[in-house]
Amino acid sequence: MSTITLMNRIIYSTIAALFAFLCIGIFSCNKIKYYDGDIQLGVSTDTLRFDTVFTTIGSSTRIIKLYNPHKDWIKIDRIWLESGSASRFKINVDGVSTLDIKDLEIAPNDSLYIFASVTVDPDQPVSISPFIFNELLNISVKNGQKRIVLEAWGQNANYVPDRYSKSKISYYGGNFQEFVWSDPKPYVIYGALYFDSCKVIMPAGCRVYVHGGLGRDENKNYYNDGLIIIGPKASLEIRGTHDKPVTIQGDRLEEDYRDLAGQWGGIILAATSRGNLVNYANIKNGVIGFRLDSLASLTLNNTKIQTMSSVGLYGDFATVKANNCLITDCNTHCVALTHGGTSQFNYCTLANYGVTSGAMGAANNILVATNYKCFDQECKDPDVKITNIDIKNSIIYSSAKDAIGFVDATEGVTPGYFNYTIGNSAFKAEKIVDSKGFEIFFSKISQCVLLKNTDKVFKEINRKNYHLDSLSVVEKKALPLPLIAIDIEDKIRDASTPDIGCYEY
Repeated sequence: MSTITLMNRIIYSTIAALFAFLCIGIFSCNKIKYYDGDIQLGVSTDTLRFDTVFTTIGSSTRIIKLYNPHKDWIKIDRIWLESGSASRFKINVDGVSTLDIKDLEIAPNDSLYIFASVTVDPDQPVSISPFIFNELLNISVKNGQKRIVLEAWGQNANYVPDRYSKSKISYYGGNFQEFVWSDPKPYVIYGALYFDSCKVIMPAGCRVYVHGGLGRDENKNYYNDGLIIIGPKASLEIRGTHDKPVTIQGDRLEEDYRDLAGQWGGIILAATSRGNLVNYANIKNGVIGFRLDSLASLTLNNTKIQTMSSVGLYGDFATVKANNCLITDCNTHCVALTHGGTSQFNYCTLANYGVTSGAMGAANNILVATNYKCFDQECKDPDVKITNIDIKNSIIYSSAKDAIGFVDATEGVTPGYFNYTIGNSAFKAEKIVDSKGFEIFFSKISQCVLLKNTDKVFKEINRKNYHLDSLSVVEKKALPLPLIAIDIEDKIRDASTPDIGCYEY
């Protein structure tokens, strides 16, 4: 090999090495730089709605855009569907079909797209394909987490007022006409409905499912969403029958939700709403069953109000009449009557068993009533109204020692402001018996059964079966009421010795 050839090889090798070193330096200087501060990730929406109501098997796809507003790259630690493989939704992130993906990057001022899809079969049972699907899509970055709500509608139903009314109050005027819910398809209430001046009629067999949750008003105050509000000039008439009762309950019908309280707000009868009539209705798993404001009136016949997170029936200086009604499993009271008013209960069963939401875990009274209302925390100057309560042939049962709690603000100083009679009924009153005022209390009751924990009353109370046991102590103890000859199941009552409560054995 010549000296010149050797020299050329050395020169070429040196140049190649220098070039390689230079390239490394160049790339080192231009390596990806990641944003080091709090990541402000842009998201195109916080709620992604699939607004197609499926009448046949079908699918729908929507797009979410994630945007990097920074001058440096950003890292997304993880994107995933909260329900995982159980989710009814599917996502495609940056071209990758997945349920859960990690370690993603977005270039400066660039975007990443998420395609979300759902397939719905509205002909499946509602327990499998419910009225409204909800899912959370989670996006995790180094300084926090974003959550996007995915919503889809799975059943062909009447969505009232529409599918975009969550946390909104929708007003219906009516001009004193009838608002009849006559469609055979179920009704799904989304948000709060306020009826101003009409008669709301729910015919036999009407099914109403309420989508609840937390709402937020214009003053940023939270409230329980999913409300039916009957205004002062409006009224409600439920025309159920034994064979076709009217159903009002939460819209989640899966097994885990069927007996879950607090799923929707409740039914409110505004002040002075009169002529409200309910026949054969099943109302369940709300915060409150019925709330009656001042001077409102309600008649309940053959109706069940069950599994409420607060009160089954609440009246504030209202008028209530209930015949053959079952009100059970409410976390505070089955019935609360405050600030006076007039009420009558015939052949009713009010029962809570094992509810311990009272003070210090103590079980609450089932039926409470006061003749006053406080306007300050210390209740220095309460407003007192006359209370009239008449109870006949009814069971008032609780795991508490006393099922009844009456409070008279006048304490007998002003006679006639707290009036009550209880006849041919059964209730627990262990503390009342031992109290100083027991003589006054028992002077107003007649032919009643004082229940003990050891008494046989209901068939299967642990399974919420409030039919009477074959050895029930309330059988044949009621006083016949000619105008109420049947029980809640249309069974004919014994003409001479009927049973106490809503069920005739």
